Amino acid sequence: MSRSDLAAAFGSEPRLREIGSWTRSHYRPTSPVAAQTISLLLDIAGRMDVMGIDLSQGSAEFWKRATVDLATSAILQTLPSDRDGPIPSALSVVKKVEDYVSAAGERPVHVTELCEQLHVSRRTLHRAFHNAVGVGAVSFVRHKRLCAIHSTLRRSNPTATTIAAVALRHGFINLGRFSGDYHRLFGEYPAQTLRACDRGFNPANVTFGSILLQKSKIDQP
Repeated sequence: MSRSDLAAAFGSEPRLREIGSWTRSHYRPTSPVAAQTISLLLDIAGRMDVMGIDLSQGSAEFWKRATVDLATSAILQTLPSDRDGPIPSALSVVKKVEDYVSAAGERPVHVTELCEQLHVSRRTLHRAFHNAVGVGAVSFVRHKRLCAIHSTLRRSNPTATTIAAVALRHGFINLGRFSGDYHRLFGEYPAQTLRACDRGFNPANVTFGSILLQKSKIDQP
């Protein structure tokens, strides 16, 4: 992990971007948090090693952000955010996120990237989403990634496509949980979608309004 990786992870927190200015030399998470973090990091590394799937630049960047986010989560949970305070216009924040994610197309977008681009803390981002549309930012981008997978599977060749590869490239590594969430959202399993013909589904048509309709179907991660 390079200094630039850490700077990117703390992009929404000006006080933490310059590592030399930190007032503490170490940050120790509670035992349950530490155990969960280590388990998740090992799970990601192990599954990627077993799958051996080539990732696009966008997918590789997503997983890099995901692992750095896990490794630095104890620091962000320990310190109050520099940017906590009055929430900017909640609807404005949600609209900016929706525009950014839509512009990214089917490239998976990590929540740390949104914080960095919008110059807000994670807590502010989640508060804005909950205030405006009643769901969190993580749920929103996760839902969009599921829709992007749905679109990809509908236009893919079943004989040349694996569910695991498509899921990993869109930011899902736990295939059991992914398959369950996918089924709750679309009423069919990924393999069933892959076998079906393309019916013109467009993930760009998915807005926070449609996500509200599906809110009860997918658990908050």
